[in-house]
Amino acid sequence: MNNSVILKNIDFGYQKGTPVLSQVSFELQEGRVYGVLGLNGTGKTTLFKGLSGLLCPLAGTIEAFGMHPFDKTKEFLGNLMFVPINPILPRMTGKAFVKTYSSFWPGFSIDEFTDAAQSLSVNLDKNLSRMSYGEQKKFMLSFALSTNTRLLLLDEPLAGLDMVSQKNLLMTIAQNQKHHRILILSSNQAEEIDNIITDVVIIYQGKILLNCPVETIGSRLAFHDQGFHPNSVFDDGLKSICLNTAGDFMDVDLRTLFYAACSNNEFREILCTINNNQINE
Repeated sequence: MNNSVILKNIDFGYQKGTPVLSQVSFELQEGRVYGVLGLNGTGKTTLFKGLSGLLCPLAGTIEAFGMHPFDKTKEFLGNLMFVPINPILPRMTGKAFVKTYSSFWPGFSIDEFTDAAQSLSVNLDKNLSRMSYGEQKKFMLSFALSTNTRLLLLDEPLAGLDMVSQKNLLMTIAQNQKHHRILILSSNQAEEIDNIITDVVIIYQGKILLNCPVETIGSRLAFHDQGFHPNSVFDDGLKSICLNTAGDFMDVDLRTLFYAACSNNEFREILCTINNNQINE
């Protein structure tokens, strides 16, 4: 059984000849949690739409567990859950939604849903259309985590949630991650997701600049709270990044990593080297 999602030379876009993402090639492996970082408009949502089969590639091939997402087969759709940044929900209660739609996902667990909904303080008797944006997000995220799909896509799951709900959601995600699941989430709040992701994906100017395990980044780069460091390869007056010559793992500062990737050409070249070494290994 094919347990991965593989993209080869993919172009994603909405008009032929003008791709939003170009020449995207990487592999997503089961049991991993991928944090996707990118500037607004850089293609994070486009990537999610392509992975879910909502957007057909302009070029290249994509296989998810041996299937082509855009074919929208019953088997693929039963193993996919995509929660967009702005979910559109019907006029019914949360309980009615679960009763009506949960059967579309063979792995759905009502017990896991109940636990997740309680953790996020979701009122299942309330009409979904009358919920606030944050309440709707918490309901859909509780539902999504309980589908037990092999591919779970969460586009900006923290958006619209208060700080307590964000923390509870991250704890729920960590507790519900499965060995067979590929979880991909995007976030503009890099520092909030660093404790749950296993891999970092950075999109820059329509390309995948970095797709690398956190442990590899932490063994190649050293992050410092001091603004200037004599051996830094990047500093912004507040924090700095050096090459990790010791080789021991150091905590990765996602916010500083992302800022450096978007603002410094020499640092981007270093990331490309780390990325290429990881691929060759």
